[in-house]
Amino acid sequence: MKRIFLLAALAAAAAAPAYAQTADAAAPAATQGVTVYPPEFFADSRPNSAWDMINRIPGFAFDNGAQVRGYAGAAGNVLIDGKRPTTKAEALSDVLNRIQAGDVERIELIRGGAPGIDMQGRNIIANVIRKKTDSFQQTGAVGSHIFFGTGKMLPALRYEFTRRSGDTTIEGQLSRGVSMDDSVGHGQRTFRDGTGAVTGQQEAFTEGDGGPLGAKASIKTPLFGGEFRSNVALASNDFKYEDHFYTSSSKTDVVEKSVNKSVEIGVNYDRPLTERLSLETLALQKLGDNTYGSSYVSAPDGSYFTSDSETGESIVRGVLRFQKSPTLTFEGGGEAAFNFRESQVRYAENGTDIPLPSADVRAEERRGEVFAQANWRPSKQFTVEAGARFESSTISSTATGLGVTVEKEESFFYPKPRVLATWSPNEENQLRLRVEREVGQLNFGDFVASANLSNGLGGGTFTSGNSSLVPDKTWVYEAAYERHFWGDGALVLTLRHQQITDAIDRVPIEQLGPDGPDAGTDPDVIAIFDGPGNIGDGVNNSLQVDLTLPLDRLKVKGGEFKVNYTLNDSEVTDPTTGEKRPISGLRPQSTEVNFRQDLPELKLTWGMGWFGGWEETYWRFNEIQHLDIWNFYSAFVEWKPDGKTSFLFEIDNLDPFEFTRERTVYDAPRDTGSVAGVESFTTQSQLRAYVRVRRTF
Repeated sequence: MKRIFLLAALAAAAAAPAYAQTADAAAPAATQGVTVYPPEFFADSRPNSAWDMINRIPGFAFDNGAQVRGYAGAAGNVLIDGKRPTTKAEALSDVLNRIQAGDVERIELIRGGAPGIDMQGRNIIANVIRKKTDSFQQTGAVGSHIFFGTGKMLPALRYEFTRRSGDTTIEGQLSRGVSMDDSVGHGQRTFRDGTGAVTGQQEAFTEGDGGPLGAKASIKTPLFGGEFRSNVALASNDFKYEDHFYTSSSKTDVVEKSVNKSVEIGVNYDRPLTERLSLETLALQKLGDNTYGSSYVSAPDGSYFTSDSETGESIVRGVLRFQKSPTLTFEGGGEAAFNFRESQVRYAENGTDIPLPSADVRAEERRGEVFAQANWRPSKQFTVEAGARFESSTISSTATGLGVTVEKEESFFYPKPRVLATWSPNEENQLRLRVEREVGQLNFGDFVASANLSNGLGGGTFTSGNSSLVPDKTWVYEAAYERHFWGDGALVLTLRHQQITDAIDRVPIEQLGPDGPDAGTDPDVIAIFDGPGNIGDGVNNSLQVDLTLPLDRLKVKGGEFKVNYTLNDSEVTDPTTGEKRPISGLRPQSTEVNFRQDLPELKLTWGMGWFGGWEETYWRFNEIQHLDIWNFYSAFVEWKPDGKTSFLFEIDNLDPFEFTRERTVYDAPRDTGSVAGVESFTTQSQLRAYVRVRRTF
């Protein structure tokens, strides 16, 4: 970590005047807080798409958005022609991949807010502005991942088109993608008793992959003095994961299969009402069907777990924007949503059904939100954005399992104020301060029981559903400093303090029998399961360093060095032991270093990367699970013989990493029990290549 900070300090100390900012006459960078990157900025890298261009913006870390209910909280940090895509089903990166680089007029990087721009609650937004010329383009791409250890190939195909005529744009896409676990390979599982003595060993082999299918179409066109946009997206994603364990005399197979299908339709209509007042409306409907099955076979025994669920989300949203002056903008509106999830799970051992808690669950949410905010630029150096959202929701659920039916309904109301202040003393430096109250969303999947049949020590691991959860609330205090230097170099340092209330983690959940409270006696506890629950207050302090270092001054023409580092220091009170510990699943740190060099005279770009890895720890009431991966190396070369064709070759896992999963199991709750055994499962990843040919017509 010291080396990372030293590198960042040296880069800042060497800082020279920033990359010359340009803008059109209607939006000068000095008054609007916008840095404009024209196509010439990206010329040496010969980008294929807007996605390639976004990844070359100094100091900008792309965010695809979040998978949450509602529209506002799911936004990524890139706009297209000043608007969000009217979809939640399609990844923002896919939308950007569909926009050809030749269709991009410029990319605006907006820091701290600008009048007329919805910042989506973010400090930095990139805005891709497309050309307004008539065009029709088609792009085809074919590629494949190749695993050298097993020789397995995972092909991918993609076709997309964009037709622009006047102010009307029609887009479409058909794709067959790849989903995979890149840690699969040969390995070993070892069992130890409480003293550390080895009690058993198994050889192992794992693999996991799928082939998602997608079809998407969208249209944008003038209508009744405004702009109408609509999209439809169909998707089917299947995935299969296999664990095989064997010795000279036994074999165990654990196979998981899932199929997720969804359809989404969205419409959006924007219309200016006056010269200063505009209205934006949106309606979105999404339906999903998800099936999951897991089987465990170790002759003569076998078990099977299944889960079937149907989901739905309906959203309507309206926003009014009023531009009082070029330096002052007001915005207000509301959003209403209805969400549901209906799930059934079943578990059987050797053909006999075994009852589970929360096996049949239907959860519904009716949510409304109103919001208002203002963006004010009192001078060229200062910007202030302040506002608040007020969220009201009612969540009801009916859960049946172990002979008990529990019905719950809870209503919540949360104010979510936000203030962002930005100071830009000159074109090279900017300081941003943010204070915001964030409210989490309950995961309906946490209401339903689940199982992991691949665990060998003590049999499968079962998790209870919990419909008594309340959302976690967090006050966020954030300071970010951004420095531009050496032409297109950038350094961004972000400090963040989070104070968490009603943190959600793992808790022991007592399941009551049918003869418990209903019979007027003391509750009859028939089982204790691990499950999600609120555990009280918590805190997380984080540091994020993003460095883009151009290397021309170091005699590496066209070279660029990037460092992304994140450090988390969290603390909650363990509900089982009462002791302080980190938040389950929160990675303590993450480091990624990438080098790339553009060689325009050879029409190619090459590069290398190192990802330091991650570790996650989960504290359950009677066990501790720890996962870790370290040191992922990659290299690539991309040749673009002309402006329409590219050939990409990438090699990953140059030094194959190990993925380790370790379970420490106790014979009772961790506060009173002792270690009964330890299960360690390590797999060696495979050298993997990726090849792709892309052609625009």
